[in-house]
Amino acid sequence: MLDKTQLKIWITEGEANLASLPSLDEPAWIYGYGVFGRDLYRKLVCSGACILGFVDSYKSGQVAAETGTPIHSLEELSEDALLIQSINNPAFPINAINAQLRPLCRRLLNPLEALWWAGCDMLWASRPSNYTPHLDRIIAISKRIVSDDQSLYMGIWHDRLTGHFEALNTATPHPYFPTNIPDIPRELDLVDCGAYDGDVAREALISGRILRRWFAFEPDLDNFSRLQTWLAKHRCDLGEVLALPAAVGAANTILNFSGGLSTSSHISADGILKVPCVSL
Repeated sequence: MLDKTQLKIWITEGEANLASLPSLDEPAWIYGYGVFGRDLYRKLVCSGACILGFVDSYKSGQVAAETGTPIHSLEELSEDALLIQSINNPAFPINAINAQLRPLCRRLLNPLEALWWAGCDMLWASRPSNYTPHLDRIIAISKRIVSDDQSLYMGIWHDRLTGHFEALNTATPHPYFPTNIPDIPRELDLVDCGAYDGDVAREALISGRILRRWFAFEPDLDNFSRLQTWLAKHRCDLGEVLALPAAVGAANTILNFSGGLSTSSHISADGILKVPCVSL
């Protein structure tokens, strides 16, 4: 169970970590040319960071659309480089990957440290001391969490306050229908706002539930195409289905949208795409 003393120790450690970060003037490379890596690139550059390009051995030689330059392999990386690891997927062994990367560069930053380094003003990248006024709330929430998830909750706060990035690998592989939450109905009417590629419906079927009705809204056209492909293969497993390439909001309108980013696609005031938005 969390307590104030432990949280304050983590905050002190995180502030020390933040103070030790390199100067923002120092050029850096991003390891990983995935959706999260490209999104991280845009955020860092907008905050004034000098990002030289991407390193990804699986995609080396390809031209990164964001920089117009080839993606490098690890072998091409200089040992005095500042490298930002951009993996944000619990399926990857992050600690093992970090152990491989550290000897190949002068310093390795995880995504949270990189956002601190660039001074990005994001909720989950807020500097550790900003959480000090909220310690009582953090502890109050921990008391309401079942014991099986206590370690994950503590791990998230450990990472967020210290700047580490390790709790991701302890996340449950089935977050939508966890077995330790009682009374989730077996038969569901599911309104899926941001249906992606059908991941929630897929998890529902895997967990043995029956989808009587599934209303799936997905404004990103690439995601919607994947959603339709999955739907065509599993139509016989589903009840009534309505799938629409639209966002969901407070009113029927047209919104600006940043698309083509897989799970990171989002409504954005400066998005160059226009998408319909419907009210439930």
